[in-house]
Amino acid sequence: QNTNTMIVAADGGGVSLNSIINESFNGTGIPSGWSSFAWTGGNSTISGGSVTVSGARFNTVAPTQTFGPVSVMEFVATFGAAPYQHIGFGGGNDATDSNGMYTGQNAWAMFSTGNQSSVLRARTSLNGTTSVDVDMPTGLLGSSHLYRIEWNTNDIKYYVDGTLIHTESATISETMRPGISDYNNDGTVISVDWMKVSPYVSSGSFVSR
Repeated sequence: QNTNTMIVAADGGGVSLNSIINESFNGTGIPSGWSSFAWTGGNSTISGGSVTVSGARFNTVAPTQTFGPVSVMEFVATFGAAPYQHIGFGGGNDATDSNGMYTGQNAWAMFSTGNQSSVLRARTSLNGTTSVDVDMPTGLLGSSHLYRIEWNTNDIKYYVDGTLIHTESATISETMRPGISDYNNDGTVISVDWMKVSPYVSSGSFVSR
């Protein structure tokens, strides 16, 4: 039996403390601690071991449950060839107008297609208004990949499939939380198989057979 621990594949197998968020999106219902907010009449659905988002934002709730610097997000996702698809950290509340996550008034650190549909970008913003956007390698859209965002005190590191692609020198002191977003309900969706966000819980136990 285990409490606040998980099995990891490193070095042939081992036991690790659970990260604060460790979500596999199994079942058919929206998991506890998450909610979907429609941008353009869309929604978020759980099926087949993944969450699919179209025309909506899917994020943890409530806004008081946030993360700060020295946090790491990992996820396996498929971005579509459509504008305004985002996955990453974002500040703000649950609104879909002013002061909501990804609405342009608060910080973010995310992988995103931005305002175009041809390439994925690492996007970093201190205030939601001015964003530093860096193109990722081509060929990522439309297929599943492992992504990692390391939010450090003075920089943000962006990894794809285990390779560090970009480091952005930035200090984001605003608290943020994880979100998955697809603005347009146009049939080109974004999906996530699993997501983990650390730091880790403070303690746990594992009893071996």
